[in-house]
Amino acid sequence: MPDRLVLIVDDDADTREMLQTMLQIMVGVRTSLAEDGEVALRRVADERPDLILLDLRLPKRDGADVLRQLKADPATSEIPVIVLTTGALPTDHEVARAAGCDDYLDKPFHVATLEKKVRSQLGLGPHHGRGARSRVA
Repeated sequence: MPDRLVLIVDDDADTREMLQTMLQIMVGVRTSLAEDGEVALRRVADERPDLILLDLRLPKRDGADVLRQLKADPATSEIPVIVLTTGALPTDHEVARAAGCDDYLDKPFHVATLEKKVRSQLGLGPHHGRGARSRVA
C-alpha cells in the first residue's frame, strides 16, 4: 500500500485520537494531528499531507478560513479536504462547499462511510473486510 499521510484537524483530543486509530488500522495510512487552525497550516506547510480531515469549528482560526487559505494557495490547492463537523448549523455544508472542500461528513458518522470517503480521496481501492456499522464521534 502506498505510504499516505492524513492530517487530522480537530480541537477535541479524543476525536483526533479516535480518527487516528481508525485510519491507521482500517486504511493503513500515517497520520498527523493538529488541534487548531494555526497548527494545521503549519503542519500542511511542513508535512504536505495527502489528505486533510478538517473540523469547521476550531480555536485560533476556524476551519473555513483554513480551507479557503489552502485552496487559494497553488502549493496546497490540490490537497483533498474532507470537512468533518457536527453540522450544528444548517449552513455548515454551504460554508464548507463555498470554501472549497472536496467532501463533507457530519458527526456522528458511520465508520464505514468515513473509510470509504478517505479511500476515495486518496485514490485507494475499497476495503473488502467486514464492514463496521458503528457510529462514532
